[in-house]
Amino acid sequence: MIFNARNFLITGIFFFTLNYVITSPSEAQSTQNVLNKAVRFFGGEEALMNLSTLKVETQGERWMLDEGFVIGEGASERSTFTAELFYDLDGNQLRNDYLTTGSFGGQRGLSEIISADTGFIRGRLSAIGQQPDPTMLSDRLASIRKHQRLLNPFLLLRIALSNPDLVTLANDVERENGLHNVLQMEEPQGSLMLFVKPRTGILTKVSTMESNGLRRDVPLEVYYKRWRWADLGVTNDELGTRERTPRGQRLRFPTIVEVIYDDELVHSEARNVIDINPDFDPDIFDIPESVNPVFDPDLAIRGEISHQEIQSFAAWGFPIDGFETLVEATELASGVFFLTGGTYNSLAIEQDNGVVIVGTPLYEERSQAVMDWVENNIPGKSITHAIMSHHHVDHASGVRFYVATGIPIVMHETAVPFFENILTAPSTIAVDTLAANPVTADIIPVPLDGSLILESGTNSTGVYTIINNNHAEDMVVIEAGGVFFVADVYTPVPNAPLSPGAEPVHERITELGLQVDTIAGAHGQTIPFAEFDEKFKEQFQQ
Repeated sequence: MIFNARNFLITGIFFFTLNYVITSPSEAQSTQNVLNKAVRFFGGEEALMNLSTLKVETQGERWMLDEGFVIGEGASERSTFTAELFYDLDGNQLRNDYLTTGSFGGQRGLSEIISADTGFIRGRLSAIGQQPDPTMLSDRLASIRKHQRLLNPFLLLRIALSNPDLVTLANDVERENGLHNVLQMEEPQGSLMLFVKPRTGILTKVSTMESNGLRRDVPLEVYYKRWRWADLGVTNDELGTRERTPRGQRLRFPTIVEVIYDDELVHSEARNVIDINPDFDPDIFDIPESVNPVFDPDLAIRGEISHQEIQSFAAWGFPIDGFETLVEATELASGVFFLTGGTYNSLAIEQDNGVVIVGTPLYEERSQAVMDWVENNIPGKSITHAIMSHHHVDHASGVRFYVATGIPIVMHETAVPFFENILTAPSTIAVDTLAANPVTADIIPVPLDGSLILESGTNSTGVYTIINNNHAEDMVVIEAGGVFFVADVYTPVPNAPLSPGAEPVHERITELGLQVDTIAGAHGQTIPFAEFDEKFKEQFQQ
């Protein structure tokens, strides 16, 4: 991908002009005047710059964009959380201990620990597996730092005070709650717009633009509500009364923070406790000697420009940190290869005239790795079709690379209008191959209540809708050479009880009269159909 800060800014200004009534900056205002008002509202420059440590206790909810049943319905609820954030500003360290409860994996306890440009994660990184003390990759680290800057805007003002050349006064904006002065603050990968009330200096919102794997350039807005003074809490008698922090040390904080991502609420939190300059045990930020983190500047850029997407998947328990480019292959039937190597799997089906790819997950880098595997292992045959299982961002974002290289895309009929828009959406923040060389997508729809057969003398490939599922309205399943591929509805796990999603899968195989030898999952592993069928009868037909 090509990261273009200039286009990032242009896109942001374009979005800005579409959503607000804009006027020229007030004559009486200047960048320094507006910044000073905001600083005074927070508690003053002395209090801001003297803040050395901070503890914040929060609880809230998170939602995922484009992971619901209905295409384009926006964000769906995924998890609740409680968290304790420890911030050592002088030492450039932070620690986030949180407990999340969601629809996958029950409760997960996790600690994210960062020291300067390195970090690690203790606890359950994934909702479907446990990885003790993994090294934190640089995109996750950068996304955490940006997330905390946006949730705790005092960090932005400290940067502005220390680096005034980064801040300029943009045009005033008339919003629904009145006139706002707007400070434009440059960050390494784009600009932030800080909305300040002229009379009071209240910071009501920060906005920017980010890159989403599926929707591409999207607006990100963070709203701040219910500001309160945070005092250093000191118990001075048996009744637990608290001394007021001296003027010059008190700071205001928003107790409610909401994150809006492409016009959808994706994060809401309430602060229960805010302690200014508490004492920490320095050991809480220690990184174990067994962890050997390395800073990767390219991944850090990804973490900055796609911070909200990375944070959403991390909170959900399906982290997308780093790039999955390892492709390992197992031949499940003659000419039918199960492509693994990470957490997302695909099929490569060799036909007489070419190769069909089943599954388009994650991003361009994964699609490129799969295409390279085909070139190296099935020489003389090119990819003729790529089949997208369903619209969810993690399973569909890799489709752009196949479109860019002229490969026809097979998808459920219901998904076509949505993806006709998606595949022509502006993508200036992360300029991938399709954005650099736009082409018209060749989309082949699978009929709503029917099937599509990609004919071949060997390994004809059937693509079938599966209506009776609770995961996605545009889900399709695929069969070739006796191998049946399914994404998310059911995940094959050998030597384990079947999940409820096995019912619609077994039902669809039976309805279609397919001769299946093996079931392969977009996640997980494979399972012989004979074992699957036996377990199904034991669990669901008693």
